[in-house]
Amino acid sequence: MHRYYIHLYSRCQELLYSSQSTRKLSITIQMTLLKDVYRSVKKYFPFRSITSRGIPHESQVVVEQSDETSLQGDLKDEGNWPKRIVSGLQPTGALHIGNYFAAVRRCVQLQEHGHDVMLFIADLHALTTKQTFSIEEHTLDLTAYLMASGVDPARTILFSQSAVPRHAELCWVLTCLATQARLAHLPQYRERTAKGGELAAQLVRTFHHRYGRVFPTPRALLPVDGSDRIKSLRDPSKKMSKSDPDLKSRIMLSDSDENIHLKIRKAVTDFTPQVTFDPVSRPGVSNLVTLHCLAQDKLPEEVVQEVEGLTTAQYKRVVASALCDALGPVRSMATELRARPRLLRDVLKHGAARARLRADEVYGDVMSSLGLSSLSSRLITTSNTTRTLNARSR
Repeated sequence: MHRYYIHLYSRCQELLYSSQSTRKLSITIQMTLLKDVYRSVKKYFPFRSITSRGIPHESQVVVEQSDETSLQGDLKDEGNWPKRIVSGLQPTGALHIGNYFAAVRRCVQLQEHGHDVMLFIADLHALTTKQTFSIEEHTLDLTAYLMASGVDPARTILFSQSAVPRHAELCWVLTCLATQARLAHLPQYRERTAKGGELAAQLVRTFHHRYGRVFPTPRALLPVDGSDRIKSLRDPSKKMSKSDPDLKSRIMLSDSDENIHLKIRKAVTDFTPQVTFDPVSRPGVSNLVTLHCLAQDKLPEEVVQEVEGLTTAQYKRVVASALCDALGPVRSMATELRARPRLLRDVLKHGAARARLRADEVYGDVMSSLGLSSLSSRLITTSNTTRTLNARSR
């Protein structure tokens, strides 16, 4: 049962940042926070000078023509709702290349295309299992790797989940709408499948029917480059995972070039020497081709043609070198950033302040729809005022 609540909690985060009322946020407050972040991290990123034009507005999001065609359909406007991308990563250990290509790099690409991206570190989600490490330290590790990968805290709101309590409050509101009978009809509740949006969509429709439209229905934004299907290097029948006990099954962003070459060399393939791309009959070799494509932004057909004549053993060296070239700069920058924990904490602090401004606005609309605005508006207003003054004083 707890998995249902955790999943719903994450969907609440998407709803909190999608209300029409968030258009009313004070530009002055946002400018103050953005400039603070800029002063803190300008050494690491070639930011443009921050002006009021540099703040992404919901109505100004534009997707460039290229391989983003599918994204246009996924983000097709549902009325006048702002277009926002909300994603999160658990601080349960170092990221592997599956996390990097499917989630982190995807967020950076969306950021570069002008989207309004909110990226949170799911430290509360990490509490569902017993931890043998410091969540705070892992949160700083993850923050360093996100920034090293290109996440720009002046354009992407980067924050810790636990710093925005409105998520849990909205989760309570939506769970009050969920009956056991209705949940029993949802496949992700019965079978723990990956159809995450169905539960949120059902509860949002129920909320709309009872109380009116306050937020849009969240929709999944899935990659189309195969990055969400990276397989284990030791067992290509299953996905790459941080929880796999075999350390050679995955490549971590923190792995040295030597370790990357070793793990690729030990990757399970088959007895056919030629390099082809056939995920069904040759999953091991096809997984290597996918990694090569992701590392160099190429199509499988291009890669197979380029390496024609190489054996799989020779091709493994090519794949390892491509990954080293792609991941080396990220690892180096993350190491430099991790040596400055105060900087990382400042980035998370300012990101949380910006996230709370949005979340408070949306939650105020929810309370108004529920007929509880007179009881909650003073708390929200006081909270916003206090945070605004604190942000300006810093």
